[in-house]
Amino acid sequence: MQVGITALIPPEIIFATGNIPVDVNNFIPFNDDLYPLPKLCSWSASWRDLIINGKIPIDALAIVAGGDCHNTLVDGERVEKSGFPAHYFFYPMDADADYFSSQIDSLIDFLGD
Repeated sequence: MQVGITALIPPEIIFATGNIPVDVNNFIPFNDDLYPLPKLCSWSASWRDLIINGKIPIDALAIVAGGDCHNTLVDGERVEKSGFPAHYFFYPMDADADYFSSQIDSLIDFLGD
């Protein structure tokens, strides 16, 4: 399965579960009249629209949530509501090792071990 990622997620986890990571940011065309559209957060709105419209060849989406753009959560949810399997990966803001471990375990469950 090709798994779209919105930001850095440990790729070893994706490979170890037999999947292939695809950075959705590499599909955002620059200097194009279509993208990024005039949205609150053009970056996440662009990959959202490309995924929903079938322009990025992925089977599922792993969203790094709580990063530098809060709209990632909203745009990820829109992708999910369009019928795409989606998972939200949160890095701990306080360096809590147990929380980080739970996020890795949850990602493994989503990807299939």
